Amino acid sequence: MNAFYSSRGTVGYPMFKNMTLQTRLIGSFLFMGLIVLTMALLGWFTTNELNKSINTLTTNNIPSLSGIWKIKETS
Repeated sequence: MNAFYSSRGTVGYPMFKNMTLQTRLIGSFLFMGLIVLTMALLGWFTTNELNKSINTLTTNNIPSLSGIWKIKETS
């Protein structure tokens, strides 16, 4: 894809030159929607992984710390 310079000094691409404004706007919104969907899925998967880590921490690590604290109190 080679950019071209118009007589007004602006940069454009020949493949977009013949498209109507409606087509360009629809394409732009679809592209932005794809970006938003990608970021939402990434956030959802990351939140699920964080939830698993928090559950592991609360079920395994915190009770053992509580047991260690009780042992220390009796000593």
